[in-house]
Amino acid sequence: MASGLFLGVASGLVGTLLENYLVNPIVDRIRYLFLFRKNVQELHQKKWDLAAKETQMKEDVEEAKLHIQSQEIKNKILVIADLIEEYSKFNRLGHRAKLPNLDLGTSTNHVDLKSSDAALKKIMEALKDDKVKKVGVWGMGGVGKTTLVKKVGGEVKGFDRVITVTVWNNLTGGKFLVILDDLWNEWNYNDEDLKKIGIPLVENDKGCKIILTTRNYNVCQHMSCEEIVHVNVLEDDEAWTLFEMNANLKKADSRVIGEAKKIAKECKGLPLAIVTLARALKGKALDRWKDARKKLERSGLMEIPNIQKEREISLMISYEHLEDKMAQTCFLLCALYPEDHSINVEDLVRYAWGLNLYDKANSIEEMKTQVSNVIEYLKNCCLLEDGDVGRYVKLHDLVRDVALWIASEEKSGFIIKSRLELLNKSSECCKAISLLDIEEKNLPNRLILSKLEILLLNNCEVQGICFLRMTELKVLSLTVADGSKRIISLYALTFLLKLRALHLENFEDFSFLGNLRTLEILSLQGSKSEGLADELGRLENLKMLDLKRLDNMNFPPNVIRRLSQLEELYLPGLEYREISNYIFLEIKFLTRLTRLFLEVSSLHFPLEFEFPELKYYNICINYISSIHYSRFEEARSLKVEKVFPYNAVSQLLGNLESLQVSRIEDEYVECLTNKTQQKVSASMILRDLKVVRIEYCKNLKVVFQMEEVEENEAPLLSNLKILHLQNLPDLSCIWELPTQHVRLESLVELTIRMCPRLKSLFSLSLAQSLVLLEKLHIMHCYELKQIVEELEGDEGEISSTINSLT
Repeated sequence: MASGLFLGVASGLVGTLLENYLVNPIVDRIRYLFLFRKNVQELHQKKWDLAAKETQMKEDVEEAKLHIQSQEIKNKILVIADLIEEYSKFNRLGHRAKLPNLDLGTSTNHVDLKSSDAALKKIMEALKDDKVKKVGVWGMGGVGKTTLVKKVGGEVKGFDRVITVTVWNNLTGGKFLVILDDLWNEWNYNDEDLKKIGIPLVENDKGCKIILTTRNYNVCQHMSCEEIVHVNVLEDDEAWTLFEMNANLKKADSRVIGEAKKIAKECKGLPLAIVTLARALKGKALDRWKDARKKLERSGLMEIPNIQKEREISLMISYEHLEDKMAQTCFLLCALYPEDHSINVEDLVRYAWGLNLYDKANSIEEMKTQVSNVIEYLKNCCLLEDGDVGRYVKLHDLVRDVALWIASEEKSGFIIKSRLELLNKSSECCKAISLLDIEEKNLPNRLILSKLEILLLNNCEVQGICFLRMTELKVLSLTVADGSKRIISLYALTFLLKLRALHLENFEDFSFLGNLRTLEILSLQGSKSEGLADELGRLENLKMLDLKRLDNMNFPPNVIRRLSQLEELYLPGLEYREISNYIFLEIKFLTRLTRLFLEVSSLHFPLEFEFPELKYYNICINYISSIHYSRFEEARSLKVEKVFPYNAVSQLLGNLESLQVSRIEDEYVECLTNKTQQKVSASMILRDLKVVRIEYCKNLKVVFQMEEVEENEAPLLSNLKILHLQNLPDLSCIWELPTQHVRLESLVELTIRMCPRLKSLFSLSLAQSLVLLEKLHIMHCYELKQIVEELEGDEGEISSTINSLT
């Protein structure tokens, strides 16, 4: 039994020893081998935990440091943090890095230009003015704004430093000039915000003055610049001086100089183009100059080597920064017109409606508003210029070249073909074709134009079958030469289910017209009108009907009445037709009508006729209006010849803006006097008038005539901008009014011709209100002794009253 116990104990002891010294080490070894990866991961985790503890400890230390700072510093930090968060979308504040090859001159190679010198002088004077804290310099891309402000920075005196770098540190303890170059958008900083981010505006000769450059006039206005300087393109002589210097032509061959002058003229005064092109051609052989000139004359700058990159920098960026797609498309639409062409804004409105550029517009009037806003925006961005007259605009030739280049790329979304030879290339993706030059041409039949949306053709032979492939066409303008024997069948237009706007000029066959049920805008010019009226009556979706330059139009009864959706109606030449009575009766049923252009005889003008409520009108009585006068330069216009039918037009006088009267026999213009009992107060008429033209009225003695004015009424004639008086042999007085109630504060232009009995123009009080007068033209007024009555010709006093006359 004892031996059994001993054996049991020995066995247990050996088992324990075997487990401790043999089994367990083996198990541990095996466990180590299998858990090696896990152990390594645990080691790394411990390391990361340790690093996190270290970081946390450092943050605790920093937090402790912050807690011992003063309350004032902590509050300032919070304010700055809020500002940074609020304005985080502005990436930087300072001066854009210099682009290569854009300087117009250097210290060793400089040219003085009178236009830039004038702008420089204006900026320098503004910087000396204590009241001016911000100066805005604006102009189109490449016109030399950056170069100009660099010169200002180099020459200006009276500042401790000129800052042209990123500004984050407080500028205190001195007087600084900060140059912010190439701003694209308005900032919402006020003066206090600028101070908080380190740009305190100058006070007591300490702080900062700011010069900013931009391509957008609105930026200058929004930034409240006290002085705004417009940098324009160069005059011809300046352009040549700059070109000659950069091309080093002083000792060049006369043949090269001849080519160079032609090339410089093609640059249209844009410094960027002049400098870049001159330097690109510097030292080149005559053949290279000739080749460049030919390319410029044919296609513009985009085909000249080294030009495309610079143009992309200056104008492509402007295009890309336009605020919306409608602005971009309107800009490209302007490129549809030939070089140097004046573009009628009214045409752009019609194209925009046809293309549905603003799909929220419920009426043509809303579309006009949108297009007008876009046009002003494009002008403020220097991408459009004012046209030759009225509501016309133009594209600078170089800007047009870039627009066509942009529109040649598929990524623009609006591919344009503007030359016949371009149509021979791929045109399947083309959305717009414009062939408006006067040369005779043929539109190729084989073209695939399934995406075409707008087609403008002038003097172009086109087969009717071509239209069948234009399934997306929305806008079509076709003009054939007057008297042309070409016959263009338009029956295929009836298959175009998306056509919304149509302009036809000098066509004869309208048998297809009534089938164009989707048509909303129709304009016909110089066409024969036989059979037209019946077709018009079927176009029940028409919103605009423009026939103002249509010959011999006859309207049987009930045609106009059926066009119940009409918003705008332009009717010509009804002045000698008895049928005009039908027109008046039917116009009353056009409840949506907002614009009316009408030429009519006073003999056929119903005395008791009531016009619909019109926002805009141009009514010509016994008067045939010119093309330009029919463009609604003023919203509400009345032109009267021979007889002034006061009762018939009295309904229009309450908000009249433009009045033109000629060849009446009366001693006064009935609506400009209160001597007779009137339906509309003369004072109300005189408050709204902007333009007055009176001509060839042989008995007229006075223009504006009122005996009494109520004390609380608004000033009379305060909106009058243009006054034109001509061939009034009996006129002795212009203003027979209580002058204390008259203000000529808006008058810009005054023309007086052949008024031989007129002795003076203004009383002293009237002259003192002429703050905007720019043009005073007087001719053949033989008894005129003094401009201002009380001053008896004292020119010194007159010049102090009238700012500037040309």
